[in-house]
Amino acid sequence: MDPGGSDNFLKLTAALKIILGCLIQLLHRATQILVEYLLEYLDLYPNDVKPDHHYVTHISDPIRDYTLSTTF
Repeated sequence: MDPGGSDNFLKLTAALKIILGCLIQLLHRATQILVEYLLEYLDLYPNDVKPDHHYVTHISDPIRDYTLSTTF
């Protein structure tokens, strides 16, 4: 792992903790953390970036939509 990789990995784990815990109030923050993670990942591992890395930045939208629709 790259020397900066461990700090970067912590960003991913923080975002996943928010998302998997369904803390709807923090989804915006989770998205911000994921974007920071992905930008750093791109710097650390430029040859390993896949389209799935981009798709994950959109995960908060369906979570928010599903959560809001099930609270009625």
